[in-house]
Amino acid sequence: KIQNLGLFPIHGVMMKITIPIATRGGNRLLMLKDFHTDQVNTSCNIWGNNTEYRHAPTEEDLTRAPQLNHSNSDVVSINCNVRLAPNQEINFHLLGNLWLRSLKALKYKLMKITVNAALQRQFHSPFIFREEDPSRQITFEISKQEDSQIPIWIIVGSTLGGLLLLALLVLALWKLG
Repeated sequence: KIQNLGLFPIHGVMMKITIPIATRGGNRLLMLKDFHTDQVNTSCNIWGNNTEYRHAPTEEDLTRAPQLNHSNSDVVSINCNVRLAPNQEINFHLLGNLWLRSLKALKYKLMKITVNAALQRQFHSPFIFREEDPSRQITFEISKQEDSQIPIWIIVGSTLGGLLLLALLVLALWKLG
């Protein structure tokens, strides 16, 4: 959501959104399905959503890069020219699907996907923003359960040890009467 809280209309401002959609190894993570705004006269361009990635994911180790953002992954970039009247707001809506096959094939414990949204002015004026080119990040955390395999000898040994302990306890109680 962008709000114009001032008394004058704003134009010449660009909203730039970057969304990580694939790893550098070519494994797709996210498919952007829909993007729209609730303002009719806002023009947006979308780049990178039509890139073809492999259909069958490959194994890739992401434990060294637990946060995926525009610097270490392939992204979809959305640029929108924004015009706002005084006391007007605009909402941006993104809809996408996660690729579960890729998420299962990748090696990670906790992965963060960071979507970055930044306002950039196309002219220089200190009266537009309170901070220099404000930006916000939205981070999605995806965790994977570890497949822990317990060796069969531990299960058999624990069962036999438990039965032996039960037999000793029964014997001790029988001797005590």
